[in-house]
Parts: sequence; C-alpha cells; structure tokens
Amino acid sequence: MPIMSNDKIQQLSQKIAEQKSQLTQLKSELQPKQISDYQFLNKENSTTNLSDMFGSHKFLVVIHNMGQSCKFCTMWANGFEGVYKHFDDKSGFVLINHDPIEKQNAFAQKQNWTYPIYSAKDNSFNKELGFISDGNSLWPGVSTLRKNSDGTIELLAQESFGPGDEFCSVWHIYDLLPEKFSY
Repeated sequence: MPIMSNDKIQQLSQKIAEQKSQLTQLKSELQPKQISDYQFLNKENSTTNLSDMFGSHKFLVVIHNMGQSCKFCTMWANGFEGVYKHFDDKSGFVLINHDPIEKQNAFAQKQNWTYPIYSAKDNSFNKELGFISDGNSLWPGVSTLRKNSDGTIELLAQESFGPGDEFCSVWHIYDLLPEKFSY
C-alpha cells in the first residue's frame, strides 16, 4: 500500500473500483449490433475487408483515430504500440483513421508503430459506429467486434477517448503532479 494514502482515499478508491466493475458488467450485457463488412485501404494502398482484419481471431479491437493532426490521438496510438501484441492470443488489433494511406504510412513509420493501420477515408465505417459527429468531426475511441461463424460482423462494445480517460496512463500520472495540466 502507498505510504501517502489515507482512509478517505482508500474508501473512494474502493467505491470507484466497485462502480467500474458494475459498469463493466453492464457493458457486457449490451446487445450486439450487426455492421457491414466495409472495405478499407491498407498500407499497400489496396483494399482490405473488415472481415479480413480479424485474421484467425473471432474478435477484433478497432482503434478509431483522428489522425496525425491530433496530438492526443498520437499519444494514445503511441501507448498502444506497447500493448497491442498482448491482444494476439485473444483478438486482432487495428488502428483506423481518415488520413490518406501515404500520410498514414509516413507517420506510422516516424512513430515506430508496427500494428496494422487502415484508412476509412472512402467509407462510412466511423460514421456508422458513431465516431463522426453530425458536424462531420471525427472522434477517437475504441470498438470491439465479433465475426460470427456465418461471416456476419457484430459491434459488441465501444468507448470514446478523451482527456482523463482510462486508456492512457499519462492522464493519471499528470493527476499525481502538484500542478494540474490542462489537457
């Protein structure tokens, strides 16, 4: 246990952990939604179907990314580089944004990203999944998908990314510093 803890902090931490467990249970009870087998551009600038991104897996983790113009999306994507291989025994893992594939490839190489990246520039995938606002702005987040034995694809769960979220450890370390950083 940390030496700078007190009873109020421990009680609140326990309450948050319990509520997070409840939230996780509620998310697991959501009804899957069937989605289309979209086509995307891959790093070779040829088309790949969403169903092919699963590889040999039943599940796929899709990171919705706003592209290199978003410093937060870059930070999230950098963080995923260190963990995406841990998904390999459970699911596929891909990053999708709207940047042209040539721009994606150059930026991914600069950032040393090795996970699969696809462009949704020419399809409505992000809009169907709710990661494009009515004003046509992109939003970052994650979706989990399942490919059924009949080939259909279902959206299982999703979450938006934003400053302070649980998908980036940097936010939580910032919170431990004496001066609050603006995200």
